[in-house]
Amino acid sequence: MESTTPTQAKWSGKTQSHATAHLTRHAGKMKQVANLSRMGGHLLVGVGVAASCVQIANEENIEEKNEIFVETLVGTGAGYVSSALISLYLVSNPLGWGTVIVLAVGSSAAAFATGKVTAKVYSALYGDIDLVGGIGVDKVCS
Repeated sequence: MESTTPTQAKWSGKTQSHATAHLTRHAGKMKQVANLSRMGGHLLVGVGVAASCVQIANEENIEEKNEIFVETLVGTGAGYVSSALISLYLVSNPLGWGTVIVLAVGSSAAAFATGKVTAKVYSALYGDIDLVGGIGVDKVCS
């Protein structure tokens, strides 16, 4: 068996730098953290949707109910799309944690703003269409 120096490690028959060896050794832990983060994200989406459902149930104005619904639907969708794009970017580009946090906060803010703007556009252009009643969201969220 070949001995390795402090700056190199044996992996798949090839030598690699100490930094890469460190990442390779901790890949399992990083995968666990990623899985927990993903589950946490899904949990937060569920809490957000449930909170929106409570808002819809407590709101008397049909137009406001529809705005809440559209905002939640578009904001959640934009959040999932931006998360997927950021994940693809991160897989192809090793970045520091600071950059990852900035991207995560930025994508969350963008998803929130997209939901708000879409709700206002919906209200202005299609406010007479009752999505909540038509789809049955009011029955689920009662």
